[in-house]
Amino acid sequence: MHLITFGTDEHMLNASSKQHERLLSYVPLVDSLTAIIFTKKTDWAVRDIGNLKLIQVPKKGLLFNLYKTYKYLKQSKRTSGDTVISAQDPFEVGFITWIFSVLLGYPLHLQIHSAVQSDRARTESLRSRIQYMLFVGLRSRARAIRVVSKPIKDFLISKGLAAEDIFVSPVVAEPATTFKTEKYTGGTIRLLSVGRFVPVKNLMNLIEAFSVISKKYDTHLTIVGGGPLQNDLVIKVKELGLGDKVSVSG
Repeated sequence: MHLITFGTDEHMLNASSKQHERLLSYVPLVDSLTAIIFTKKTDWAVRDIGNLKLIQVPKKGLLFNLYKTYKYLKQSKRTSGDTVISAQDPFEVGFITWIFSVLLGYPLHLQIHSAVQSDRARTESLRSRIQYMLFVGLRSRARAIRVVSKPIKDFLISKGLAAEDIFVSPVVAEPATTFKTEKYTGGTIRLLSVGRFVPVKNLMNLIEAFSVISKKYDTHLTIVGGGPLQNDLVIKVKELGLGDKVSVSG
């Protein structure tokens, strides 16, 4: 299979970055991988790294640079083997990717990393409303959709999409490189959660899990954010008797 991806993570263009290293790890899984990255750089360029092609597409003069990208992809179009075109989000990048999928005749694959089912995704700002409209228009045009959580999948199914076309693949951290693994030697372990106080964040579950941990270790949890569930979180903390171990700051 040949894979073409569209995204905005400019770190992938940096050969010494973790994102670039992760991109290279995908190459053995496919026959070829073409990663198209929208960038603040000023030059349109193609870099060949074995079966990986990195195409940097400057945002300045975007229409002209998209045309150059289309011409390049059309000239190098595969005559054998399946080709899939994938977007890192179902919004602006997804819209551009969909246009390319139509022009090149490749099936569209969407990736959804955010809680598109939340009220915030639809009403927070004019841009969020436009993005949601793009999502609504694109979701039924995708051959397959990758989401990061089951609630997002359930939401898409409720909107009429086929369950077999939606795949749950969470974003996973690498403990060895992301977290310190020093042995606990005593003292207060301080935990911090930053995010919106909305159901999709599962903060109630966080507090319940913390109540179990706090019985074994000297811990303190600070929850920072804002949203409609703030009072409910405060009540939950009191119900579990965690008033001196959990702080909720809106």
